[in-house]
Amino acid sequence: MTQGITIHGAGIYSRFPLVDCEALAGEHGHLRAIVVVDEGQAFALYNVHPPPPGGLRNRRGFQPSLRRGEVDAILTRAVREILPVVLVGDFNLTDRTADYRQLTAHYTDAFFAAGRGPRATFPDLGGIVRPLGGSWFGGLRLDYVFHSPQIQAVSVRVIADAAGSDHRPVFALLAL
Repeated sequence: MTQGITIHGAGIYSRFPLVDCEALAGEHGHLRAIVVVDEGQAFALYNVHPPPPGGLRNRRGFQPSLRRGEVDAILTRAVREILPVVLVGDFNLTDRTADYRQLTAHYTDAFFAAGRGPRATFPDLGGIVRPLGGSWFGGLRLDYVFHSPQIQAVSVRVIADAAGSDHRPVFALLAL
């Protein structure tokens, strides 16, 4: 889906069968993909991308309610799941927000359970800084892996090379 000069999308790659796949457009154009992954023990995987609370496209200034509505919609559906749940994506929030506290009231932040190393995922300045002889620095953690209590985080890390994205990917090994 395109919105101005931005392309929004959600994708899930898996070596395990994906069943009951569903793509939902969020209220502000961001997509959510919901699938059931069946690798012997099934779980629901939500790939989400709530909108940022402000920024260049939001001429009305900083409005966390834009993101909050999407987080509420995601949680309303996810907490009704019978299967264990994994929520992943660019949540456009930090761990100091009310939306983060709402998410962690239901799900575990995998990085805090088993993460190692730097945790900032945005912005990836490597493409700019490396040619100047520097390395990536600072930033915010906006990308997360949350999971229900039936799932355990084994290891979590932020991958150093964003491969063209403005966000660095999060790699999480989870056990069911």
